[in-house]
Amino acid sequence: MRRFKDTNGNGYFDTGDRTFIGNPNPDFSFGFSNSFSYKNWYLDVLVTGSYGGEIYNASRFDLEMMNDFKNQSTAVLDRWTTPGQITNTPRANSASSQYVSDRFVEDGSFLKLKSATLGYNFLSPFKGVSKINLYVTGQNLLTWTDYTGFDPEVNAFNTTNGVSGVDYGTYPQVRTFIFGLKANF
Repeated sequence: MRRFKDTNGNGYFDTGDRTFIGNPNPDFSFGFSNSFSYKNWYLDVLVTGSYGGEIYNASRFDLEMMNDFKNQSTAVLDRWTTPGQITNTPRANSASSQYVSDRFVEDGSFLKLKSATLGYNFLSPFKGVSKINLYVTGQNLLTWTDYTGFDPEVNAFNTTNGVSGVDYGTYPQVRTFIFGLKANF
C-alpha cells in the first residue's frame, strides 16, 4: 500500500504536505579519453559518466497511473487487486496512484561509451598524397545504468531554467556510425 507522509503535521494528507523529492544534481560527473595505436592501426575512445543524480521518470508515472483509457505499461498487470495482496503497484483508478511520489524517482548514475574511432593509416601509392586514412566512428555506443528509462543523460525540460532531472517521453541520444576516408596532400 502506498503511504504519503504528513509533512506539515496537521493530521491529514493535503497540499501542505508537498516537499522536494530527489535531487537531479549528480555528486560528480566524469569523463576520460585515450588513444591507442599499434603499427598503422589506432583507436580513440571517450567514456563519460555521472554518479548520484536522480531522475523523475514521468514516462513511467504516465504509463502506470491507470486513471484513464490509454494504454498502460505491463507493470500494471502486477497491481493490487484483493485485500491482503502485497504489490508495489496500486489498484486501478485509486486516488493515490495519481499523486507524484518518490516511487518514480530513480538513480540516474551511468557510465557511457560516448565515442570510439577505429582507423588505419595507409601509405599512399598516389603522387602528391602522403597518407590515406580509413576510419569508422561510433557515438553513444553503450550505456551502463540502473535507470529504467531510455537514457539517463536526457532531460525533458532542458530549455526551461531550473527544471532538470525529469524524463517525460524524451528521445534517447542517437547512436550514430560514421565511415570516413582522409587524405593528406
